[in-house]
Parts: sequence; C-alpha cells; structure tokens
Amino acid sequence: ALSNFVAAFNMLGDTLDSLTQNTPGSVGGTAGSTGTLANDSTAKTMFLNLRNTVMQAVGSGNTNSLVALGISTGAVGSAVGTTNRLQLNPATMATALTNDPNAAAALLDGTTGPLGKLLAQLQGLEDPSNQRAYVQSTTANLTDQIKQTQNSESIQQEMVNSRSEERRVGKECRSR
Repeated sequence: ALSNFVAAFNMLGDTLDSLTQNTPGSVGGTAGSTGTLANDSTAKTMFLNLRNTVMQAVGSGNTNSLVALGISTGAVGSAVGTTNRLQLNPATMATALTNDPNAAAALLDGTTGPLGKLLAQLQGLEDPSNQRAYVQSTTANLTDQIKQTQNSESIQQEMVNSRSEERRVGKECRSR
C-alpha cells in the first residue's frame, strides 16, 4: 500500500509539473511553451506543500514520521533536482513495522497521522460542495476564460466577414 501511495503521489507531482511548466523559447529558434497552470501560484507550490505535509513529524518517539517507515525524498547530499519525488525503502519499512508496529499503525492512521493531514489538505483543494475550493474555482475561471476567448473570436470573425462583404460590394460598385 505504501508503494502504491508513493507511486500515486509522485504521479501527482509529474502532473503538476506538466501543468505548471514554463519552457522559454530560443532566440531565432523554437517557440517556448507553457502549461495550462503555468501562471498559477497555488498550482506551482501545491506539490511542495503536499510533500511537506507528508514528511511532517507527528507525536514523539523514533517512529513519528513517514521517514521512519522508509518514505523519503532521497539520500542526503543527492544532486539538486533528484530529490523532488518520494521514495520508499522497503528495508527501513520492514524494520519499523517489526520494531514498533503500533507506532507505524498510528502514522498510517487516516485521521491522526500525516496521511490524514494530507487527505484533509487534498479535500480542501478539491471540494465539489465548495465553489471556492482551488479545483472548483480554477475550473470555473478557466471555463470563463474559454467562453470569453470564444466570444472574442466570434466578434472578430464577424468583423472580418463584414469587412470582406464591404470590399466585395465596393468592387462590384467600381466595376459597374
């Protein structure tokens, strides 16, 4: 289950990276590209905030964080940029489960442990009953932007059509 959690959590990070990426173009070369949420400060910091929640210590003792269960962001001293995803060390997990199974169970508790805090944080970001929740408000804003763009395109197309008609009529008048 922890392996599945780590994989799903890292996939969320990959998705957020893709949505918030901002790749500049090169002079005289290729155009840059941006993700849908490249200018959204909440989306840019979301994964870091979620990761911090996962890594929080809860309670006291040696088994007070998911690090004690073998979840980490990689070895200390790892190259910059290589520690932005979670990793699971099965040997550390086995040791923690053997040495203090009750503390390990408390960490994995969905209400009091870091995973419970993570769940609450995620529910605050995406809550269908709350139009101010991040996902709902961002979706509404993007939908509004799409409608505004479509309306603007429609108006511009009408202007082009009108101008084309004026030119056609003008040509007909001059040719008579």
